[in-house]
Amino acid sequence: MKTSRINALIYRKLPEGTWDALRAEFPGVDFRLAGPPDLTAVDMAWPEVVCGNVPTAWAVEASSLRWLQIVSSGIDDYMVMADSSVVVTTAHGIHASIIAQHVLMTVLMLERGQPFFDRAAQERKWTRRPDVPRRIEGRTLGLVGFGAMGREIARLAAPWGMRIVATKRTPPEVPVTGVERFYPWDELDSLLVEADHVVLALPLTPATRGVLDARRIARLKPGAFVHNPSRGGLLDEVALHAALLAGRVGGVALDTFGDEPLSPESPWWSAPHAIITPHVAGHHAELGEQVLERFRRNLHRYIAGEHVTPVADFARGY
Repeated sequence: MKTSRINALIYRKLPEGTWDALRAEFPGVDFRLAGPPDLTAVDMAWPEVVCGNVPTAWAVEASSLRWLQIVSSGIDDYMVMADSSVVVTTAHGIHASIIAQHVLMTVLMLERGQPFFDRAAQERKWTRRPDVPRRIEGRTLGLVGFGAMGREIARLAAPWGMRIVATKRTPPEVPVTGVERFYPWDELDSLLVEADHVVLALPLTPATRGVLDARRIARLKPGAFVHNPSRGGLLDEVALHAALLAGRVGGVALDTFGDEPLSPESPWWSAPHAIITPHVAGHHAELGEQVLERFRRNLHRYIAGEHVTPVADFARGY
């Protein structure tokens, strides 16, 4: 159990009214609040604990740092800390529900042709789309990855009557409600051939980088829709853009890109049948409160000398 005082840096905006409550809850902790404009004013040797996505270069040089609670689920930006003695905990699972809702939104928007109508509205044209939209009942939803995000997407999609298939490195031994079939990872191509909607629901690791490459994009079911609410490095953006323009892909919903922010010159801005969002699928009004609650629970454990969770697995990359 910790007996000496702990220096803790909060590197994010706190929900209103929580600053005083946090200090009252942890009288043995000295807190400082900082953000991107004033982080340089914080002595890197000061914090023992940090909550927030501090720049990795700063975290590596923070000589007293023992525990870092990041507010993202992915750890691709923090892989440089793999050999560090610092314990890194993530926000794994916190974003799953809202990302699943985002995916269901884009499934409906693409099926109904909303990008077409958005462009028509901008041009003040009262026109119907040239093809007839389909209902989502009976459409096949292919989940590439079945962690917290994939499970929540399946849970929300099943009541809509969608047929759900998924791929998982180690398929579950017992049936999962709503999922018709699990493909082993080496049979991913089989999933791509049958899915009307392909959702990348997995972390970016050395093993998953470029998982939807040009070869696999060519194997997609004609007219399939591609959704990426995860990480930009998971797919070949050039090949996907070409397939979209050629009509081999019916539409895309991309929330993440290999280079962010997306350049004003990017061809994606003018791509047809595309829903482009600025890496916001996991954002919602209560996110700050959820992150703070996880940090609070973990801080109690840290003070008591117990294990904080969930700890980043740098060997697996998530």
